[in-house]
Order: sequence, then structure tokens, then C-alpha cells
Amino acid sequence: MNHTEFQGLCHSTESYTWVEQEKRDITGGTITYEEIDKISEYQDTDKLMISGLKQDTFEYFVRTQGHKFRNIEFSIKSI
Repeated sequence: MNHTEFQGLCHSTESYTWVEQEKRDITGGTITYEEIDKISEYQDTDKLMISGLKQDTFEYFVRTQGHKFRNIEFSIKSI
């Protein structure tokens, strides 16, 4: 890997579109299918941050939205 390729992997999260849950709680909450569907409104972005996924919503996100983005950052809550 050369320097340019490495720099391409390094990034700031400031340029990401952040998807949050509407009913967020102190533990971070969980995202719904409806909230995942709203991601389709973001036509002009190729970077996305998402949190609150459980196994079923993760699989739904990957199946319905995952192919639309070049970079996806998953935020994982600590227990």
C-alpha cells in the first residue's frame, strides 16, 4: 500500500451523514426499519454513520441500503 492509498483509508467523520434513532435513550436506542428506509432521502452522500442496529436491522440495512455507500461507519454502543 502506498501513501496515497493509505491516506484514502484515513478519514474524518465530519464528512459523513449521521443516521440517528428518533427514540434514542441513554443506551443509544435501536433503529427501526422505517428509520433505515429514510436513508433513501440522502441522495448526495456516499459516506454514512449508523448506530442502534441489532442483527435483524443490520441485515435489513445491508440488503436495502448498504450498496448505496462507499464508506459506512457503524457505531457500536458499549454495554
